[in-house]
Amino acid sequence: MAISGFTVFAGMEMVARAIAALGKVARSGLPYLSPQFMALAAGVFLAVAVVLVVGGYIAYDTLIRPAKLVGDTRYLITDKRVLIQRGGEELHLDRSKIVEVIDAPAGDGLSNVFMVLDGPQARALAAHGAFGEMERSPHLRPVFEAVADAEGARRVLGERPVLPYAA
Repeated sequence: MAISGFTVFAGMEMVARAIAALGKVARSGLPYLSPQFMALAAGVFLAVAVVLVVGGYIAYDTLIRPAKLVGDTRYLITDKRVLIQRGGEELHLDRSKIVEVIDAPAGDGLSNVFMVLDGPQARALAAHGAFGEMERSPHLRPVFEAVADAEGARRVLGERPVLPYAA
């Protein structure tokens, strides 16, 4: 958010300085309606628009989008698998590969619950292939986000499911 605020502040400062600079150019003898002045003004204001749009996008990507994604995410735990769905994307993993469940505070009394996987096939699988940790992206991760009862989630995910024996 600091980068977004700085970018928006810089864009507003650019507007003030651009108006003053264009006024000096016009007072120096370049007519307002000349093609050269119009091109200069358009270039300056396009640069300002780009800076403001980048600042707005950073704010959206930092605050609004993550909140929307958490609200659009569904979690399902069965005796064999954990399924995480968001829109057309889904991630599933084998419960027997979960060796540890860790929770971390997420604010407002909520927690993020992380699943630590182990074993040669310890990957969460997405429709597009094996899951791998990506830097910062909107893709699904084996994490339960914004959980109110982190201890209950840890208890359910940490339990080894009881499977019926085949006769």
